[in-house]
Amino acid sequence: MRRMVRDEERYKVEDEEATKKVKAKNLFENYVYEMRERVKKVEKVVEETIEWLDRNQLAEIDEFEFKKQELKKNMQFL
Repeated sequence: MRRMVRDEERYKVEDEEATKKVKAKNLFENYVYEMRERVKKVEKVVEETIEWLDRNQLAEIDEFEFKKQELKKNMQFL
């Protein structure tokens, strides 16, 4: 009987540790995928800005400054 109680307690601790490990892994995994999505969005915004720059080589100073501020603003939200 004592052995059964002792084994039950040991398995309970092991189960709790396994549950904590799975939870930590899932939280980390979710964070990694979230960061990957943010990086993709950043790449898209940067590529769009580069395309605009390529098409607007003769733009005025205020247009370049506006696009720069727009890019900075977009980066804050990603």
